[in-house]
Amino acid sequence: MNAYLLLANGMVFPGRSVGAQGVTVGEVVFSTGMVGFQETLTDPSYYGQIITQTYPLIGNYGMNRDDMEAWMDAHGVKTLEEIRGCARSAV
Repeated sequence: MNAYLLLANGMVFPGRSVGAQGVTVGEVVFSTGMVGFQETLTDPSYYGQIITQTYPLIGNYGMNRDDMEAWMDAHGVKTLEEIRGCARSAV
């Protein structure tokens, strides 16, 4: 499904929705980490924010559903890898 990031200055960034769908409003913040994206997504300090990952490939080792405790409202990445390399990965 198509998704859009609309900024207060009128800029629009098109993308696609993966997972949860709906409308959210929040402060856009960024993470520059090359690894540890699951830890970023489950960090309570991101509550109510929209996280943008600056590293171009996110998800290549998957995520473990048992460790999911998402706090952020949305997550933006350039390339979402759908082939997972971790045996514990379920998401």
